[in-house]
Amino acid sequence: MANPAQKVPAYGPAPALFVVAPHDEAPPRQQMSVGDTGTATVSFADETGADVKVASVDWTSSTGSVTINPPEPTTPDQPPADPTIAKFTAVAPGPAHIKAVAVSESGAPAEAAIEVMVIETGKPAVGKIEVSVQSKSK
Repeated sequence: MANPAQKVPAYGPAPALFVVAPHDEAPPRQQMSVGDTGTATVSFADETGADVKVASVDWTSSTGSVTINPPEPTTPDQPPADPTIAKFTAVAPGPAHIKAVAVSESGAPAEAAIEVMVIETGKPAVGKIEVSVQSKSK
């Protein structure tokens, strides 16, 4: 007879340590052709969803597929250019990583980034790789 004070392991499914959420496929990157121009606009919100006023933005592209065009110079009778808007030109095929590093009016830093795909007309624009794996048979 088993001792009732002795702990007996319970069998059954292991407790869930974490739950994996279903993955949505990433949306395809917006495409543009070499020579096209675009406009990027950045905005930020705080934890309550309220708009954050932006004082300055440093726009960059690290891939070389696009160039960020500096804002048009303003004259004394015009308001300064909106720092949340940048114009860019596609100059070479490939992914274009566009980044906005901002400072809010309160001095808080903020950052946002996006990618577009620069293509050349008449050349392949989208590639897809599928992988299958075969188990080594014993």
